[in-house]
Amino acid sequence: MRDVKRDFGEPQELVRSDLRGLALLLVPAPVAGAVAVMVGQETKTALLFTLLWAGIFVPVIIAVRWVVGRNAIFVDDKGLIAIVRDRAKRGPDWDDIADAFWDGGAFWTSWDPGTIRVTKKPAPAGEDVRGPGGDRVGAVVVVRPRKRAAIGRHVELALAKYLPSRAPLMTSNAEGEKAWWHGVLYHVYLRSFADSNGDGAGDLPGLISRLDHLSWLGVDGIWVSPVMPSPNEDWGYDVADYCAVDPAYGTLGDVDRLVGEAETRGMRVLFDLVPNHSSDRHPWFVTSRSSREDPKRDWYVWSDPKPDGSPPNNWVSSFFGPAWQLDEGTGQYYLHSFLEAQADLNWWNEGVRAAFDDVLRFWFDRGVAGFRIDVVHKMLKDPQLRDNPPATASDSFIERVWGQRELNNADHRQNHDIMRRWREIADSYAQPRVLVGETYLFDLARMAAYYGAGDELHLNFNMPFLWTPFEAPALRAVVQETLAALPEGARPVWNAGSHDITRFPTRWCGGDVRKVRAALMLLLMLPGTALLYYGDEIGMGDTTVAEDAARDPLGRRAPVRSAGRDPARTPMQWSARPGAGFTDPGVVPWLPLGDASGCNVEAQRSDPGSVLSFCRDLIALRREAPDRQGGAMRFLDAPENVLAWRRGERVTVALNLSDTADTVETVRGVIRAGTRREREGERVERRLALEPWEGAVLYE
Repeated sequence: MRDVKRDFGEPQELVRSDLRGLALLLVPAPVAGAVAVMVGQETKTALLFTLLWAGIFVPVIIAVRWVVGRNAIFVDDKGLIAIVRDRAKRGPDWDDIADAFWDGGAFWTSWDPGTIRVTKKPAPAGEDVRGPGGDRVGAVVVVRPRKRAAIGRHVELALAKYLPSRAPLMTSNAEGEKAWWHGVLYHVYLRSFADSNGDGAGDLPGLISRLDHLSWLGVDGIWVSPVMPSPNEDWGYDVADYCAVDPAYGTLGDVDRLVGEAETRGMRVLFDLVPNHSSDRHPWFVTSRSSREDPKRDWYVWSDPKPDGSPPNNWVSSFFGPAWQLDEGTGQYYLHSFLEAQADLNWWNEGVRAAFDDVLRFWFDRGVAGFRIDVVHKMLKDPQLRDNPPATASDSFIERVWGQRELNNADHRQNHDIMRRWREIADSYAQPRVLVGETYLFDLARMAAYYGAGDELHLNFNMPFLWTPFEAPALRAVVQETLAALPEGARPVWNAGSHDITRFPTRWCGGDVRKVRAALMLLLMLPGTALLYYGDEIGMGDTTVAEDAARDPLGRRAPVRSAGRDPARTPMQWSARPGAGFTDPGVVPWLPLGDASGCNVEAQRSDPGSVLSFCRDLIALRREAPDRQGGAMRFLDAPENVLAWRRGERVTVALNLSDTADTVETVRGVIRAGTRREREGERVERRLALEPWEGAVLYE
């Protein structure tokens, strides 16, 4: 059920539409009287006609319109306008309303309980949508004007047609239009999220069944790990068909249902796209390796051995060992930047580029709102296949682990041409699609370059932040450097976990719930887009995975054998019951369950003092914060182990990231959110005292 008051916010300015409507209806009265005098009627007759119109006809018309239906008009913080008709006996002229709100077009969206439809037909009566007073409403139309400045004029047009109304106009307090991807994104590792059929692995119907949780939490977009068919040598990141769904996860119909159900709840769906490499069982590679003369031979990176039979160069795999595999049948090596089963595509080949244009359009046409793009920076390699230089002390820690600097097999300058090409495709849709990049680059300037001039990625993951220790000086430095590196208009991304790294409640917080709350406040209150990894909202930490139960190939190939990334990929803990709400009782999940007895959604949802409730409240606060959009950020003078910053002129955030109590001076306001929740509502005048690992958000 959609609650208009909840979803569109509290009204801030009353519409004087009844007075406008009365004025509009009264206009004909004096005009008619004047005309009567001009044509020779007695002044008394003209006056009588005027009084009859103003005293009888106008009240009757207003009364009839009040009985037939009234309109509520809302403008939310995204620039969306909702027109709600209570007790409607017939729908308004939907095309006229759409035209009024969208110059020159009739694009709008109607809501029903199950799906959002883009249609030009009236929404059916009797929808389960509630107005500001809790009244059931007959129909809703939501349209996005092209220009926010035109909203007022368009509202007047609508009011002129559909009066009277005693409902409010909610004007936005955001500075500039807020795109959905400016909000909070949520990463679903599909195989571990929700199992609908009892096979021990998550799937699309399972995700659909849990959308209400994500909607309740308040997220704006869902990034889903790869759903495409895969032999699962690297659990979905070895794709065997880019335009299909792995049967283990569901069907294309399930994708359509996921997109529709998510949009009904005000969320968008991003899929994971893996363009650097495909599975060695993809038909493209099967035919490519069949012969040196095959037309698709050049779709992959092939090269002759050196005279001694060794690989063409010294490049190493991100999964350790040489990045080249000899194909005995054709006598050449193919490149694999990861596993031998993940053959690198040749992005210098126009056929590959055209094929992926079609892949993007295939999913965009189905309503997928965009892609998280795997290892964007690795797509193009040095065409001469020159060696990489050895790593030095100044290189990133991961390059030092590999023993070489990724000079010739990553971050080629012409990667940006591909991103600009993809951005043109994304922007060609009426609702532009969104491109989110994974660039495993530890140089912030190189990372920031993938935003282009607003013509490449919309968002780009920030690896230096992700790998920074949970210490105030280090975090302050990386945040400042990030904001300084980004081009004008670019939006940073802040996340502390993913399927490739240990969970932040373990890595940063050591299981300390005080630190978990402080970390969530950091992520959700920094300026930019926040990305939560599934389970972050309940403070879910790593799960111990025995070596014989591990499924991650990286753990088997690393210099020190381990469970690899599996401890951060274990099933979501929905409840304390057998199966943890993830799968049926008695089913053995694909990875072992963690201890859900004290950390699960069900228990925390009913506890207002839980991590989950705190996370949800922070997301809600983030939406309503006065300066969350346009307010510039500046760090405040604070003790070394305290992070304190100002957003705009009214919001202050302070976090004590130490085991010692401390104080921030020259801070005032009311605590709207606190890691110690009993302090919420407290007024602070100039000095904010903070306990160890305490944080607070204050409004002036």
